[in-house]
Amino acid sequence: MAHIFISYAREDREQVLELYRRLKLEGLRLWMDEFDILPGQDWEAVIRSAIKNANLFLACLSNHSVHKRGVVQKEIKLALDILDEFPENQVFVIPVCLGHCVIPERLAKLHWIDLFAQGGYEKLVRSLSTLQIAQQPVDDDALALQLALPSTGTQWIIHCNILMIRVRQGQSQLLLKRISSGDGSGSFTVPCGNCQFEESLQHCAKQILLKETGAELVESRPISLVVRRIQSWQITLVGVLGEKFSFPRQFNAAVLWAQWGWYDVDHLPSPLLQATEIAVRHYLKDEFSGLKWDEVQSVQDDLIQPRLFD
Repeated sequence: MAHIFISYAREDREQVLELYRRLKLEGLRLWMDEFDILPGQDWEAVIRSAIKNANLFLACLSNHSVHKRGVVQKEIKLALDILDEFPENQVFVIPVCLGHCVIPERLAKLHWIDLFAQGGYEKLVRSLSTLQIAQQPVDDDALALQLALPSTGTQWIIHCNILMIRVRQGQSQLLLKRISSGDGSGSFTVPCGNCQFEESLQHCAKQILLKETGAELVESRPISLVVRRIQSWQITLVGVLGEKFSFPRQFNAAVLWAQWGWYDVDHLPSPLLQATEIAVRHYLKDEFSGLKWDEVQSVQDDLIQPRLFD
């Protein structure tokens, strides 16, 4: 799936991490080596593939990166080679100045953005929005694949995704599990599952969490409600925030942590499963502030017209 590749010098890591966090909140799909290269992978090959599969390349420039030999220069060279294959007016590489620096000659012909200038960040986001690059719409095909929609049977599914959030040293963390694929890749998911006919959604969330992690959901609230129609199926995606949870005394922690892990909300791994991605995005942007359980439950009961999101 297409993404925005972020190229930077290690010396600028903290500043780029802040840019990454802010762009994530804008709903953009990003690729950054720190989060997207897995242990044991050939990092040079992974980076080359990520650049070739990107639909935008952000070259984060500073006095560190423009005077440094090595990986950053290789990344920029490859990106410019790819740009040469594009139609003349199509954008692929955007130089982003993190501070006062001399723009390299090979990038000077491209219009750049001074991130440190007043309104610089807003200008970058506006450019990305105008280009409609790397936005995160609902991918019906990915959603159908994740939910394994059968060709016959019940024509509705209520799929519940539970976001378990904890705070450590001032940093919010989300509980995720990596699901491996046959080719060695994988996706990340929160505890999730389908609700049964006429089952209370709060009860459903509790049962899913207990089955998936062994944890007991004490307090929760809905944070996301999305309705999609895929072929003859009505898909209702419900995001639930676990505000308070506990583990029973007989809980086997070793089993849980062999599968699950806590990840900083500001730097989540990718890719996330489609339903997880939707719930996380709505949580981060607080798009359903004030959503109540009875409003969500009424979707299942067909008492009100649900909110529709494309």
